[in-house]
Amino acid sequence: MAGQIHGGFFVYLADESRRLIYVNNTCLRLFGCGTMEEFTELTGGTFRGIVYPDDRERILTSIREQIDDPDNNNLERVGYRIVRRNGVTRR
Repeated sequence: MAGQIHGGFFVYLADESRRLIYVNNTCLRLFGCGTMEEFTELTGGTFRGIVYPDDRERILTSIREQIDDPDNNNLERVGYRIVRRNGVTRR
């Protein structure tokens, strides 16, 4: 099912490591990577590594607040920048 999603899609562990456990092909292409190995090298294999450095603390704080809010059903909605494999920054 996840392979049929048209947008970039990833799953990470909801613990301190935030280790990525799934990344779809659209997400790989978004980051300019041809393989999961290239993506892991670029991001360190973690959600933290996906997010542009200047956006990280804001995003991690927002996610924590959303998870702690009993009325939002744990849906994480955040916008942030990334750095592609070629060094280009994108929203």
